[in-house]
Amino acid sequence: MDDAARAGWLAQCLGNTAHSPLGPEDLQDLLEVATSESAAAGSVIFSRNDDSSRVFIVERGKVALTRPNSDRTPMLQILHPGDVFGDIGILLGQSAPVDAVVLEDADFLTIPGDELLWLVATRPRIALRWMVSIAGRLAAAQDRLEELLVGPLDYQLASLLGHAADRGGVIRVSQETLARLLGARRPSVSRSLANLERQGLIEKHYREIRIVDGDRLEALTH
Repeated sequence: MDDAARAGWLAQCLGNTAHSPLGPEDLQDLLEVATSESAAAGSVIFSRNDDSSRVFIVERGKVALTRPNSDRTPMLQILHPGDVFGDIGILLGQSAPVDAVVLEDADFLTIPGDELLWLVATRPRIALRWMVSIAGRLAAAQDRLEELLVGPLDYQLASLLGHAADRGGVIRVSQETLARLLGARRPSVSRSLANLERQGLIEKHYREIRIVDGDRLEALTH
């Protein structure tokens, strides 16, 4: 990816709204402080209570945000290319609230925390765009909370599949991962998947689920 393409991609990662345009100089400032990193599947990017020192933007692969406790390690979110993480702790001056674990070999753009703070303090358009990015992630987190709290498991699972699917309507995660995202047991998730498949809403394959009828699946969650 050349600099121009990376600049355009970076702008998309931080949200897309006419109310917070980024100029070429803003994107150049961001790229000048960003570096590239790679991490293998299974690597821990940071752990809960670590000092928040860098922002990460996923270029390739998948990352899970988890919150270990005494008896299990639920996945709070799976991050895909274009997702941003690590900045909240920096902006709040707090340690990391979660673990970040690489699910698939991944590449990142990283920005040092002090550089981010300098940019949002001195570049109003970057500050506004970053606020838009955080607002979008907050809205997604609210949707995620509703998935965990509202309705029976079939409804929760239908909502999660709708949010997790790619543009082709495919979700490439294991049933174990779905169970951890929902805070449920795998046999229960397996039964719910079977219920959705019997209704003709999805098709199950090895480590992959395909949405067959997106409209009816979405209607199930309302």
